[in-house]
Amino acid sequence: MKGNGLFKEQINLNNPKISEALAQIPLTGTVVEEDYLNYNRVFKQAFSDEQNRLATATRLLAMKRPDYFVCLDSKNKKQFCFDFGLKETDITTDNYWDTVVDKMFGCLWWAKNESELNNKTEIEVFKKRVAFLDKLYYNHITRANPKNYLSHNYPELLNSSSVKIVSSRRWEKSDNENYINNWWFKFSSDSLNKYEFILFAGAEDYKNNNFKLLKVPSSFLKENLKNFDVNANGLMINLYIVFDTYVDMRSDAHVNFKDFLIN
Repeated sequence: MKGNGLFKEQINLNNPKISEALAQIPLTGTVVEEDYLNYNRVFKQAFSDEQNRLATATRLLAMKRPDYFVCLDSKNKKQFCFDFGLKETDITTDNYWDTVVDKMFGCLWWAKNESELNNKTEIEVFKKRVAFLDKLYYNHITRANPKNYLSHNYPELLNSSSVKIVSSRRWEKSDNENYINNWWFKFSSDSLNKYEFILFAGAEDYKNNNFKLLKVPSSFLKENLKNFDVNANGLMINLYIVFDTYVDMRSDAHVNFKDFLIN
């Protein structure tokens, strides 16, 4: 939930709608569809937009009733949906009960009788059996590291004192509807004075085998500083560079970096 800025803002404001929403879900006993629909209705009232906050909404539910709800987010949704015969983009907070929770009721592991379990560990897991699916499906995406790729293909860049290397994993829309098929490059504005070039290394896979490289002069970045997303204290620059167009979508200026592509 750390990444959801608006949710964090509402928590800081102590928005009563969030607590009111959770109060719709009983702490013990049976949870029925009407409970969930009431939760969803009140939860959405905490925000002024119509964004589908599936990850945030379901994480809260899983914390309160881990025997009924699993958090679905970019880290687990792809494999979860594949195994349960669901389409990732079709799941929203409005249909989560029908598409996800209702499916659980037909699973033998959900309906198993607690008295049949053999030890305390099994009983504890059983009480959290739905939320536990997050652990089973969680996808640990390897952090982007272009060192090996550069050492084999561009050793002069890897060893250059005039080049600052900034890398990014892939942020694919198929993993999360809020992503835009982009690399997210974050780097210190101080680097623009220390290095002649910033080398943006965008991963083309999740195994660090291949990267797209953009060798950008620091002078170009300094000239366009007003066209980038720079945080309030002016220390960090954020770029969302789209895979196929090489355009920065983090800022409305949409600066194009295609001319700096070296491979």
